[in-house]
Amino acid sequence: MDYSNDFSAISRDWLHHSGLTLREAAHILCNREPKVLGWATDDVRALRSLIEQDVHAGKLKTLAIYVGGLGNERQIDQTALLPDDQLSFERSTVEVKELQRWCEQIDRPHPWQVAQQKDSSPELSSVPDERPLDPRERTSLLRIIRALGVMANLKARGAATPIVRQLQELGFDGPHEATIRQVLDQARGLEAEKKPQ
Repeated sequence: MDYSNDFSAISRDWLHHSGLTLREAAHILCNREPKVLGWATDDVRALRSLIEQDVHAGKLKTLAIYVGGLGNERQIDQTALLPDDQLSFERSTVEVKELQRWCEQIDRPHPWQVAQQKDSSPELSSVPDERPLDPRERTSLLRIIRALGVMANLKARGAATPIVRQLQELGFDGPHEATIRQVLDQARGLEAEKKPQ
């Protein structure tokens, strides 16, 4: 069966809960915001049937009974658990880890998996910060460059060439020697607030 793996309709807050009611779980897995009440859509109704069937078969274990509260402050009665034949989609809860395990068993995408894939995606994780540096950030970077230069015993002249070589070995195309010289000069020209130790 072809399932949506977009999950853009769901508020990201839902991904931080450790437990969900079965109604919330069914809505989330169908890319529906759980705050919208009712079971009006066919996909949610079909998933509700599958959940009910798999809970009865022991393939999906409910956790406890939801008794009140909102968000991460929700109250779950850990001592109470409805029998399978009295399953309540409003009150029976499932642990998110159990829900993820169940989704993977039935080969159904889930938003936690999609969020994890986006977080580890090279094109997203390697995108540089596009905004310009503010003066404080720039000064901090120059201080770091100066400290690294001292630690590496960089000479006042000729340091740019080995830095270019090292950058090329690391797979970076640039910056050029002139830029490196300019940055090193700026770093060396910083005035310290205190006397060096």
